[in-house]
Parts: sequence; C-alpha cells; structure tokens
Amino acid sequence: MAVNSYDPTMGYPKFLDTDAPDVAVNPTEVAKYAADVGNRIIRANLAGLDAYAYKRAGLLGEAADTGKQYRHTGSGWAEIGAGRVDANANPGAAISGITVPNAAVSLPQGLIVKTGILTATTSVAFGNEYMPRIVFGTPFPTSLLSVHIMQVHVSSAASMHPNAATDDATKTGFRVLYSGTTSATTRSFMWTAFGY
Repeated sequence: MAVNSYDPTMGYPKFLDTDAPDVAVNPTEVAKYAADVGNRIIRANLAGLDAYAYKRAGLLGEAADTGKQYRHTGSGWAEIGAGRVDANANPGAAISGITVPNAAVSLPQGLIVKTGILTATTSVAFGNEYMPRIVFGTPFPTSLLSVHIMQVHVSSAASMHPNAATDDATKTGFRVLYSGTTSATTRSFMWTAFGY
C-alpha cells in the first residue's frame, strides 16, 4: 500500500481505501516516521527546526546544539525553556552552570528561578535588624511564589541568627529581617526566589 498524500497540517500519511494492503511493511521506516511526527521534534539546531515541513501552532521542538526548547506559534518558534549548560565549565555555578550573584533562569511552563547572595551590615528599627532590600534585576512578570534563604557565616557566630525571615516580598524584590535584636551586625545569606 503506497501513501497517496500527506495531511497538509499535521504531515501524516493518507491512504485511499481502494488500495490493496501491503503486508511487507518496513518496520524501520514506520519507526522513523513515528519518531518524526509526534508533537515534539528534535533537530540539530534552530535552522533544522525551521526547515521542518510540517510546522504548526503547538508543535514542540528542541535544538540539540543548545538544548533550548521551543513552541511553534503558527508563525515562528518561541523559546520556552533554558538551554543546556555545562556545570563542569563553571564549577562555582549555583544553578545549572549559571554564576551567582543574581542569576536567573527560565524553566519550561513559565517557572522562573532567581538566585544571589548578599553580605551587608543591617540597620535596626522596631526591635529588628533589616538587611538592604534585594531588588531583582528584572521583576517576575506575574508573581513571586516563594523565597528561600540560607544564612552564611561571615566572621563570628553572631552573624548567624535563629530568627531570620523574609519581609516585604513582592515580584520586584524582598528583604530579610532578623527579629528581636537591637544592634547592627554584618550578616550574609544566599537566596533563591521562585516565581512566574
């Protein structure tokens, strides 16, 4: 049975009911075709994705040279995920090979992760110590989901405090406060913020 035509949108083969069935199907060719026509394709690079004849809105693609993920909009490829990075090339990396401070990476499905480190002397007000506000280089487009902090030892045990918390957390930034203290201290923390 020979292919009579191909669907112009999806690219799948069409067969006429009037043709006799061919029992000598080549399974290798069937497997190649099945791998090629799912809703996700992989090509050597972005040019290879562009060369695919059956691009359509919603088709997912990966450029193997960068590992970047794309979704076709119906008129072109839009990047939806960060590319692959080599952590071995940057052994001091914080997130998948991205150097801190103040790194950011966009993940598939719109999740964004930002990270950094801050060392500063606190200010005192209302019986608390306050670190300077962290302002994200680029605000989260919609919302900040959470901020995680990890204190870093600076020069003495006094730099560590059991009552550290985030304060005034918004999509543009946040600050850390240390409750119940009345003297300024040099403190340090690493942070990771999640948002979309």
